[in-house]
Amino acid sequence: MRTAVRWDLHRYGRRLVVLIVVTAIGTTAVLFAQSLISSGSSHIEHRDLEGAALRTITVRTRPDRPDAPALDDAAVRQLSQIDGVAEVDPLYLSSFAVKELDLEQVFTAASVRTVLPPPIVVEANSSPLPLQAGDALLPATINGVDLRPYLGKSLPADFTRKVEANGGVQYRHTLTVVGLYDPGYVEDGPGVAYLAQSDLREAVAARGGFSADNPGAQVTYNEILVVATDRASTGSVEKAGQAQGYNGVSLDRAIQGLPSSLRALELLSRILVVVLLLALLLLGASLINTAISDRSREIGILKSIGFSSRQINRLFLIELAVIGAGTAVVATTVATLVVAAIGSRLANHAFAGADLAAWPLVPPAAWLAFCLAIPIVGVVVGGLRPARRAARLEPDIALREW
Repeated sequence: MRTAVRWDLHRYGRRLVVLIVVTAIGTTAVLFAQSLISSGSSHIEHRDLEGAALRTITVRTRPDRPDAPALDDAAVRQLSQIDGVAEVDPLYLSSFAVKELDLEQVFTAASVRTVLPPPIVVEANSSPLPLQAGDALLPATINGVDLRPYLGKSLPADFTRKVEANGGVQYRHTLTVVGLYDPGYVEDGPGVAYLAQSDLREAVAARGGFSADNPGAQVTYNEILVVATDRASTGSVEKAGQAQGYNGVSLDRAIQGLPSSLRALELLSRILVVVLLLALLLLGASLINTAISDRSREIGILKSIGFSSRQINRLFLIELAVIGAGTAVVATTVATLVVAAIGSRLANHAFAGADLAAWPLVPPAAWLAFCLAIPIVGVVVGGLRPARRAARLEPDIALREW
């Protein structure tokens, strides 16, 4: 039977090329959407959603409101006086540069969030948190560079001190790497270095041109975390802060809005699957019609030498299954590489309402298997009716130009 039908793929010509291209595009879109969903969901699960985390209100500056109160020491005192507040945690944000022979990197420097600390994967001592003056907690990798060789070592960090309206000078501060955290943690952005509050306060004051010894209320925070006494009080604390002009959003409310974007992305991916399946059904029917047009005489010969309609139908379906399998492998391979390439550009960024985990984006195994199966099923099912019609041709009719 294997020798009865020629497997000449060139018979299908442009239709086969269209099949591969359409399948590759559709598979890429589906796997990309599912990879985003998987990465975003993993990031949600990665968070500590118990205890103080769900009682936290994040207060940020409002660029659109110049009259909004500044996030300074006075704001910390004011927010701490709201009824139902258990703790106020001000967070600084600065930057510094490390220029060594084998490491040249600019880091964003931030305070450690007490309610959502970065997950430490390796540490130089038993308890690096809370950070002390001169300590640094770095990501395990940054921009493809493995920072594990620097664990426990001292690094010269160059900060900027403002000396005039449009200029500044560098000053050096030695930092000791006391631990490395999972780079998938992106609460403050990708590749952030976490420093002690005292070091960050000095850096922020220096960048503003203030006295490092007594920066006072001139030093502003990047954001302030307000922790309510219990989860039931979170809403009232949030509203009280907003009434005072502060831009505060509870973590509970923020994460409740995240799954909706993931559900929308899930719905979009399922719509893409339906569209892809319909396209494969049409292309499968087109392929088999092309084969029948070119091989009607071959069908007549097979009928004349004793092949049954069922055997001929099976031959066409096997041929379609092989074409579908080859298309699936090519399309899925291309799609996986494209998704990984896009993922390397979006690593640790927010996309479609979800914070992405560390590079690379990896499509879920179940969806990889599904994308390998759907071209086979679509092409074979699409070719069922025309294949059955061709197999039922009488020998004398098939030997003519069908």
